Amino acid sequence: MIYQPPAGARDLLPLEVEQKRWINDRLQHQFQTWGYQRIVTSTLEWL
Repeated sequence: MIYQPPAGARDLLPLEVEQKRWINDRLQHQFQTWGYQRIVTSTLEWL
């Protein structure tokens, strides 16, 4: 069986993961200073 990710989904390489985490960490900190809290929504949905 050949694995094919859902349309629009892709793998991230280590450098991309590091960059994305750096941005997310800074945004999360800033939003927390404004009183926001994190929520987690569904990543994939059936259409």
